Amino acid sequence: MLHTLKSQWIFATIGILFVCQTAVGQIDVITDDWPMFSDPPFVDEQRVQEVSAQLIPTWIKALEADEQELKLVAAKTIGKAAELGVAGLDVTITPLIALVTDPDNRALVRHTAAMSLVQLNAKQAGESLLELVKSGDFDLSAIVEPAFAEWDTAGAVEVWRTRIVEFQSKKQKSSSLFRLAIAGLGKIGNDADRQSLVAIAKDTEQNAVLRIAAARSVAGTLVQPDLEIAEKLTATNRVADYLIAALLASSPPSDENRDRSLAMITKLVNSKHSTVHVVAYEALAKWNPAAVLGFGQQVTNHFHFRVRGAYANSLNQLITADNVLELATFLNDPHPQIRMQVREWLLTASKTEELLPSVISAMQSAIVSDHWRMQEQAMHIAVALDQKQVAVDIIELLKSQRNEVIATSGWALRRLAVPDTLPQILEYCEGLKVAFEGEKLPYDTMFSINEQVAHLFQMFGQMKYAKSMPLMYRFIRKNQLIRFRVRSSAVWAAGLIYEGDLHGDPKLEKVLLERLNDDAPMPPEDDLVKRMACISLARMESKGTETISSLWKYHGRTKPFGALRGGTEYALERLIAEKFPTPAAKIYSTGPWLLEPYEFKSDSE
Repeated sequence: MLHTLKSQWIFATIGILFVCQTAVGQIDVITDDWPMFSDPPFVDEQRVQEVSAQLIPTWIKALEADEQELKLVAAKTIGKAAELGVAGLDVTITPLIALVTDPDNRALVRHTAAMSLVQLNAKQAGESLLELVKSGDFDLSAIVEPAFAEWDTAGAVEVWRTRIVEFQSKKQKSSSLFRLAIAGLGKIGNDADRQSLVAIAKDTEQNAVLRIAAARSVAGTLVQPDLEIAEKLTATNRVADYLIAALLASSPPSDENRDRSLAMITKLVNSKHSTVHVVAYEALAKWNPAAVLGFGQQVTNHFHFRVRGAYANSLNQLITADNVLELATFLNDPHPQIRMQVREWLLTASKTEELLPSVISAMQSAIVSDHWRMQEQAMHIAVALDQKQVAVDIIELLKSQRNEVIATSGWALRRLAVPDTLPQILEYCEGLKVAFEGEKLPYDTMFSINEQVAHLFQMFGQMKYAKSMPLMYRFIRKNQLIRFRVRSSAVWAAGLIYEGDLHGDPKLEKVLLERLNDDAPMPPEDDLVKRMACISLARMESKGTETISSLWKYHGRTKPFGALRGGTEYALERLIAEKFPTPAAKIYSTGPWLLEPYEFKSDSE
């Protein structure tokens, strides 16, 4: 039972070492890259932070007060202010140090003040905080000791050295403090300190969790891999020993030790421990990428994404026209981080003249493949390289069942802007109008279809595709079942199609004015739709009395920086050369704070 619990704790520790690098979400989805948001651009609200002149002095007074609760609130507030980037907080450092070092204050007050000093990056507090650690305030250690390593606090290394000696001689029993010492010495200790950490790591009588911590702390600082120790450790069959061996053997070897180091890593990667594989393959990729490739399917089919990533990285380091296609297979990797990284590597390779044809060929093959992950990434490559010939294949992806491909296909077609594809794209969009109008889009993909169609409508506008106007009218008219952004795209597109041609479509001006002036409460017309109506009326050069009066009406009703206010100002400036001053910046406070000064204002203010 004891062995089982110990093994579980070791595996939990190993998991902590790697979880921060495996929990990666898909963030590379096309959203809001819409020209209607940039042509014309939204005017960003200018905001200026205002801090009351009495705010920080109030906090300092509270730090010096007699009441412990008031001190606690002040210290906590200063830490939050530091986190938010409030300027002028340096003046709180001295009173915070006084608060921490006063033994009459409650522990919670002192520890909160110490945390605020760390948040303020108060390097000058290091020696005072270190004295508290020396005197036995061990609860403070977890808060401040990581900062000692960042600040290179004088005397911290000696404290950590002493602690390690005392722990090993059993004078001090806290494994948490021992781990803090290990981490600190690994960062700012000297060669002798690093060798002491190696000694801890190789000591099989020591706690396995502490050994792993020591090996991890020292691994990145070793000039040469410690192959002798690694070889002894791999003679056992314990996962902790294998992981420690991998960490200690992870540094690039000298020329005379390359074969020995490769033999060591080969033994490690042939073990049954996946976390060991990660360390070993990533280390090998740094100095012998060809050897990583030599492991073949053992690596490419590995379930851990970082192992597969080491193989892809090795391919990229040795990139040639012959292995571009193999690198491109990783566009289909299950992990998004690898897919996006490989895409960037391929784009970098495309800048080399002899590699460009291979990259284009791989991209084309990926788009017509049956793998949605490859399709998505290949469309990004096609757009980046402006490969218009694949647009006809991307049309087939509009009907994909994957949200990633649905949205990206609309974006890619808009960016590639191939005139010959317009009739097919229009036919596709017309096939969706009934589903849009009846809110019958598939539930799982409706948001991506909205995103996709918005891109396609804006493409019709940018390419001035007048044949799309019957469809645009269907989406311009008010329908509470159709999302505002899709309707706004249709309104924006119509203005581009008839830019400078007020009478090109006799009914369009009236329809746009109806959208602008629609104040019906149920359902209300959206300000984004009205903004696009303003912009399109201006582009069509609608200078009639009704247009100008409507624009002034909504200019007066709306606040600066709003979607509709910006649309009216753009239109009035374009139609009648009206000039508008830049709105004053908005003053804001980062409060409310836990502790604020009371500032009396008379009734006349």
